[in-house]
Amino acid sequence: MADIDIETRLHEIGNRIQFALVKSGRSEGSVVLLGACKQVSYQRILDAVGLGLDHLGENRVQEAESKFDITDLPHGLKSLQLIGTLQSNKVKRAVQMFDVIQSVDSAKLADRIDLVAGEMKKRAKIYLEVNLSGEDTKTGINLLEFDEVIEFIIAKPNLELVGLMTVPPHSVDPENSRPYFQQLRGLRDSIGKHTSIHVDQIGLSMGMTNDFEVAIEEGATLVRLGSAIWGPRE
Repeated sequence: MADIDIETRLHEIGNRIQFALVKSGRSEGSVVLLGACKQVSYQRILDAVGLGLDHLGENRVQEAESKFDITDLPHGLKSLQLIGTLQSNKVKRAVQMFDVIQSVDSAKLADRIDLVAGEMKKRAKIYLEVNLSGEDTKTGINLLEFDEVIEFIIAKPNLELVGLMTVPPHSVDPENSRPYFQQLRGLRDSIGKHTSIHVDQIGLSMGMTNDFEVAIEEGATLVRLGSAIWGPRE
C-alpha cells in the first residue's frame, strides 16, 4: 500500500508547480520534479515512484549504492541523479551509478569525469554547479571562472553539459532567492550567445522546498525537493 502522506504531498506539489507555471506564462510539463531522497528508505522511494515521481536525486554515491541496483532500478524511474558533492576518488562509481551528475564544481572534476567516461565508453551528462553567493560553505565555481570552465567542458568529448545548478543562501523568505535564480538564468543565456550550444539545451536546476515556486517563475527547468515530498526528517 502506498504512503498516503507522500501521495497527498505529491498532489499538492503538482498543483503548486502548475500554479507557478501559469503565473509565469510557462507551459505545462516544462519543469521536472526531482525527489531528493537523502536518508529516505528504499520502500518509501518505491512508494513515491509508484505514485509518479520519476526522477530521484541522491547526495552521496555510497548511499545510492546501498539503495539501488543499477541493473534493476524501480519500474517507472526515468533518472537517478547525483546532487551532492562528488569526491574525485568516487568519480568512476558515480559515472556508473548516475544518469546525471549535477554537482560538477570545478574544471578539475569535469576533467576527471571526462577521462573516466571515456574509459567506460560513455558520455556523461553533467550540470555545472555555480556558487553565486560566494559563501565558503558552498561548493561551485565562482563567476570569474564561469566562461573559462564552460569552454573547458564544451571541448571535452565525453561530457554533455545539460544544465547549470545553484543553491542560494538559506532564507525563510523565498523572495531572497530570486536574485540568485535570475543571475543563473542570465549565465545560461550567455552560454547561448557565446557558444554553439542553443540556450534550450541548457537546463536550470534551482529551487528547493522553501523556494521552488520562485525558481519556477525565474525559469527553473528542474526543482529539487526533499521534505516537501517525504515530510520532516526524523
